[in-house]
Amino acid sequence: MIYQTVQGEDVPALGMGTWQITGEDCYDAVRDGLDIGYRHIDTA
Repeated sequence: MIYQTVQGEDVPALGMGTWQITGEDCYDAVRDGLDIGYRHIDTA
């Protein structure tokens, strides 16, 4: 499922969060997420 922002950008409905993951663990998690197809990474 894809949502569209008010600016017209498409954003995947399912995202991967990185809250409380730091350093190399965060890097590895994001890299692995991208490898398996995640395109919405929440790093706030």
